[in-house]
Amino acid sequence: MTEKQEHEEGESPESKGLDAGHLGPIYILRCFTVVGLLSLLPSFYVVYFYFWFLFNIMLPSINTLLEIIIWVVLSYLVCIGSYYLAIFVSIGVTNVYLWKINRKTPPRLGSFEHEISNPDVRAWRKRTIVRKFCSWLTGTSNSQWLRKIMLRSYGIKIGKNVRLGKYILEDYFMEIGNNVFMGKNTVISGHLIDPYKLTLNRTIIGDNVIFDNWTGCVGTTIGSNSIILGKATCGIRGQVAKGGGIYKGTPLRRIADSSIFSPEHVENLKDIIKSQEYLNYQEERVHEIEFNGKILLLYKLIVVLGALGIAMIPFLAYTALIIEVFKFPTWIFWIDLIVISLYPLIVLAAIFLFVGGVGFMTFNILFIYRIILNKGLEEGEYSLTDPRVKAWKTGYLLKLFIMRLIHESPMAFGDVIILQAFRNRIASNVRIVKCFFDPEFIDIGANTECAAFSIIHTHRIKDGKLIIARTKIGENCLIGGFVHIGAGVVVGDNTIIGLGAYVPDGAVLDPDSLYLGNPAKKYPKTKLKKTYEEKVRVID
Repeated sequence: MTEKQEHEEGESPESKGLDAGHLGPIYILRCFTVVGLLSLLPSFYVVYFYFWFLFNIMLPSINTLLEIIIWVVLSYLVCIGSYYLAIFVSIGVTNVYLWKINRKTPPRLGSFEHEISNPDVRAWRKRTIVRKFCSWLTGTSNSQWLRKIMLRSYGIKIGKNVRLGKYILEDYFMEIGNNVFMGKNTVISGHLIDPYKLTLNRTIIGDNVIFDNWTGCVGTTIGSNSIILGKATCGIRGQVAKGGGIYKGTPLRRIADSSIFSPEHVENLKDIIKSQEYLNYQEERVHEIEFNGKILLLYKLIVVLGALGIAMIPFLAYTALIIEVFKFPTWIFWIDLIVISLYPLIVLAAIFLFVGGVGFMTFNILFIYRIILNKGLEEGEYSLTDPRVKAWKTGYLLKLFIMRLIHESPMAFGDVIILQAFRNRIASNVRIVKCFFDPEFIDIGANTECAAFSIIHTHRIKDGKLIIARTKIGENCLIGGFVHIGAGVVVGDNTIIGLGAYVPDGAVLDPDSLYLGNPAKKYPKTKLKKTYEEKVRVID
């Protein structure tokens, strides 16, 4: 094996590494704040100098209605331009940070011991944290071309005429060909994590590939002119899907040739995928239950308006302070410079307070709803016509709304705190990454990790009844990506549920075990170690 090959496979001599330490919430907040401050400052200065020019130079000479309209339009354009300036500056600042990290520990392929002291693991986690602000800010624009600029700046190869899904994880060694179409909920990643290893892979997607919603691939090569269909369909590490096929399942299996689809059928398929993008899978599970939608809308408005009120506190306090101390607006350059320089921090504080306010308002509404109005349910079976069930649905949908609101914020890691406020029993050091929960009746033991896009249920509807059953996950467990866990499942301590596994309602999983497949079956943990061996699995 050549020196280059050793470097790519994770077997090269020890890296210089990065400083030891724990990359916890404080580190995440610090990185987010520093990158956010540096990204927002230029935009605030542009807005300041524009309005300084407007009020000091131009305003005395404005006499006609047309001139007023022109300057109002210009003011609007300056504000919009400053927003996009902040996005581009955030991309630049983020890449400077990434360059500093990569200079010490370059990204490389291979499997690495999953310890924070391992330089490759630590560098990978630092990259993930540093990119948070830029990813969030760029995502607020909902712009495909801005996201492509951001991803390409990270070294990801993206072809022409590509429609990206929402969940394109920013891993190196990813290539996306021309004319690729992804549903909104497509997931493309290049890393796998378990309690033992962090594995970084190449993910290669050919030309003219179509991904259905809730499909994706991790460390997979997908040939050109392929179609990936079906909920919870995912290509896994080492798979090579030959071009010209229709694939389904996890791991991928070829079910037909894509040539059976005419160009008209392909376009119709894309339209169907688009039409299903905004269906909420969790909400669809309770569509049989009638409820009062106006009450739910009222609760949502109370939560959002209350959180916005809390978020305004730092703005009001800071404005009152500068008016009292500096008699602002002063239009004295050095004083204004200091005042404006602190506003990005106020914006970041307002973002954090908004998320905290969402949790605070929701907790109080649900407390009143459950205790005073006696609208809560316990575990058991209930008729769908039971008035308590209709009330339960209102609270359930409100909780889902709050979870989505948190996921869209830069504090998506606040899932644990929000879930604890929803009567769930979640122990210390639990990590939840873009995992979709029923927001109640969940037990999770200490040091457990729930990976991206797994779905965990605590209720089901069967034969005209709502059945609520607490789902329990033990300590030191790993729930892999795309895993489906049914209501009432019990997962023993130190158990791993592999990528794309399906655990049916009421199943009891043994401790210290590995579960894979649909339905999930028990395997010895030694099977997991074999996945680290580089194997190419070509799908015929």
